[in-house]
Amino acid sequence: MSSFAANSGFTRLSLPRIQSRAPRDLLIKQRVHCSDLANLNDPWDCRPWFSALPESWETKLAAIAAVEQMLQSDPTSLLKRAAEQKQQYPEINVEAERVVSKLDFEIKRRRLSHERKDDDSTFQTPETLDLVAWGTWAMLPYCLGIYCLTPHPDSTLMWSHYADRHRGICLEFSCDDNALFGFAQQVTYRSTYPNLKFKYIEEKGLEEIVLTKAADWSYEDEYRIVARKSYMPTLRDEPVVEQGFIRLPPGVLVSVIAGCEADLETLGNLVKRCSPNLKIKRAIRSYDGYKLKISTLD
Repeated sequence: MSSFAANSGFTRLSLPRIQSRAPRDLLIKQRVHCSDLANLNDPWDCRPWFSALPESWETKLAAIAAVEQMLQSDPTSLLKRAAEQKQQYPEINVEAERVVSKLDFEIKRRRLSHERKDDDSTFQTPETLDLVAWGTWAMLPYCLGIYCLTPHPDSTLMWSHYADRHRGICLEFSCDDNALFGFAQQVTYRSTYPNLKFKYIEEKGLEEIVLTKAADWSYEDEYRIVARKSYMPTLRDEPVVEQGFIRLPPGVLVSVIAGCEADLETLGNLVKRCSPNLKIKRAIRSYDGYKLKISTLD
């Protein structure tokens, strides 16, 4: 079970990022851009594998039929409605058509071959499991968005990997009394690839798939806000992604941290114009050690 940022004792979460047009959009429109689940930098991230389908015949058919339905291209399907709003995944659409075609063939073949329902051993073939796993992954970008954070704004690797080699900025958000960042969920790091059961997804939801990464990434100590797309059913106060963005609650952005190689003057002018009450900090490179110090500017 993933823990929440507020329960872990953190008062701040941060995100190093490249300094581009994004900070201006953030400060003026008070929104942050979610990561695209179809284009993450980890090829195992958000790509589930199922070791076995549900045990009962009826549930097996329902599981595959559900994936098939979500990938169908008829006007009422999830995929169609999502594609109408965001045409950014042509490679997924092509692959989805292939998956749907194969799923349709498998379902029809197995319904015919198992009319007596006394032997469903051939249903759990590697091909079928692969189709269900791929279908789930293909569905995720249309259902969910994630916003990635860390409680460590002084991480040199994070600045190097995500903030244009320390020339970008880091956004610092408050977790106190905050239903958005206080409930960011901690990522679980594993040395072995998760072998999921479809029943596990039924019980835990798709969010669990996006909260597990390889142990190699543990240095990030990552927390994620998992938000549903605006056309998906949501619960009250649940984060919602609208056109790729999550709206920020008032006052939740507490500071902007400039990288040790960043253009501080340009950042200062931008903050002064767009959000004059926002604190500016700076990551300062230690001259006698491999570490950064975060300092508040006067």
